[in-house]
Amino acid sequence: MKAYRIKTNEPISPFGDEASTIPILNQPLAKIQEQTLKVAGFNLVDEVPADEPYLLLTDRIWFTAELLRRLKPHRGQLAYSDKAWSEGMHCLQDLKYNGGYELAMIEAGGAPLFENLEPVSFNWDLRDAEPMDLHPSMAHAQKQLRVGPCMVHQLHHWSHVLRINQLAIANIGEEVRLKWREGNIFVRLWMAILFLCRVRSINRQQVLARIGTIGKNCQIHPTAIIEACHIGDNVVVGPYAVVRASVLGDGVKIEEYATVNISVVGAETRINRYALANLCVLFDRVMISHGCGYQGCVIGRDAFTAWDVTAIDLSFGKTIQVQHNGEWVDSGQHFLGAAIGHRAVLGNRVRINYGVSIPNDAVLVGPIDDMIKDASQAEPKRPYCVDGFGGVKPIGRGQPKQSDSAE
Repeated sequence: MKAYRIKTNEPISPFGDEASTIPILNQPLAKIQEQTLKVAGFNLVDEVPADEPYLLLTDRIWFTAELLRRLKPHRGQLAYSDKAWSEGMHCLQDLKYNGGYELAMIEAGGAPLFENLEPVSFNWDLRDAEPMDLHPSMAHAQKQLRVGPCMVHQLHHWSHVLRINQLAIANIGEEVRLKWREGNIFVRLWMAILFLCRVRSINRQQVLARIGTIGKNCQIHPTAIIEACHIGDNVVVGPYAVVRASVLGDGVKIEEYATVNISVVGAETRINRYALANLCVLFDRVMISHGCGYQGCVIGRDAFTAWDVTAIDLSFGKTIQVQHNGEWVDSGQHFLGAAIGHRAVLGNRVRINYGVSIPNDAVLVGPIDDMIKDASQAEPKRPYCVDGFGGVKPIGRGQPKQSDSAE
């Protein structure tokens, strides 16, 4: 069966990149679409099929192969039927066509339009994901995540980059779960044998350490902890680093004691010693340094963050406001970091509020009122502090009194 893709060319702020080029598991969304279509039995074509039913989609939607398989027999536009999925996922998505997704099965001879199509809903086999173990004071920020073999999300905002990548990570496991559930006894037996041959253990920690993939020429220190990750070629992971449920591109370098958790890290990105990336998406050639850590953030290509940069990510009051289409709007979330544009440079002690977007090429520095820029007036063995103008001024009552023995 054929599929036809409508180009929207929608830019995603603050990066300015079209939605189709945004990285999902380190590949452009357009390429991910093409791979998923092929797996689901669709052939993407450049012209609208004239004499057969076809799948209609836009270039800004992510979906799973199983969702397409279940949509294929129907005619009409995909609509959700799970209320919990809608409540957890629809923030900032522009579902303007009948409240459905930009994914539809069109009758033979039908125009490539979403208007006035009948909604199509079916069982997505969604279930509640295991909740995170959070401190009680943070419980308000956790939304119930629904996952399953059928998932879909449109890309209109930088926060969607986070959400789609997290769903794509979850889908890696969902595909294995579905294959096991639908396989006969021989398929399951073969899967079990392959799995045991690969992990060679029933110990949970060892199993987690051995699932996933590791590319060529990687240097992983024996003290590093790697669990359920997909790692590209020429990756370096230093001593006592921790990397869990993440996707690392080629040439990534993670230094000693750094932590990467449920994140997607672009090629040649560098995560300095003691740095933290949790639930983040980092484009190619990013460098993040030690500080208070980054959670729920999207960081653009070639961006640099110095030591002690802080990105706030948790609201204890109202839901977080974000900029969208030139206005401040409600994200519907209490947990969300910041978006840092391509090639942006953040200096020491810069603090970013939750939901804030930093433009491409921005250069931000921390406060300088307490910074000493000229210490030439400081005398030996006498304490000085900053004078508020970049210079120094003495503190205390003057020089220490000389002792009799010194005389």
